[in-house]
Amino acid sequence: MKPRVAQELAHRVAKKWKSLPPGWTEDSVKKFWNTLTQDNPEHPVTECIDRMEGKFKEPGAFCGGLADEMKPGWRSMKAAAMVKMDRATRTKINAALIRAGMDGNGRFQSPGRGVAALSEVLSEFGYELESIVSGHMVNGPAGTLRLDIAQSNPADSFSPSSVTNTMVMFSYTVLGPDRVEVVAYLS
Repeated sequence: MKPRVAQELAHRVAKKWKSLPPGWTEDSVKKFWNTLTQDNPEHPVTECIDRMEGKFKEPGAFCGGLADEMKPGWRSMKAAAMVKMDRATRTKINAALIRAGMDGNGRFQSPGRGVAALSEVLSEFGYELESIVSGHMVNGPAGTLRLDIAQSNPADSFSPSSVTNTMVMFSYTVLGPDRVEVVAYLS
């Protein structure tokens, strides 16, 4: 689940923390949060999600909502992490995109496969798409997308840093069944 969808779900869960279940108090919620996050205080939401996996349908939303109550403003602190990509890195990634056939010379089974190949190239350099590319965005005979990217954070996969000076231009054209031309580059 990507940041925007997870955030909306977490906000809905956070509202539920305003009216506590019977027997719960503000102190018991704080104690619960501290117990969940004591092993990784630097990345409490990730720690919470790890501990709640399998106990809730959406552990990310549960933990995000709980963090909204326990650490107000944590989302905006995370969003403040922004980076700039240097020209040398951009040049290397563009060269890798060409080698992966995203210069219009490669053929992909579908536009979605082109997006997956783009994501793989970005990940080789420590970057990722900042938001989900839904099927409806690449559903048609041709299209162009402007996609924001972020620098991955290996210590906390929920906290990538937005890249402020570069974006991906992604164009596709369906040439026939299982034949899609893709052009992708960093601007």
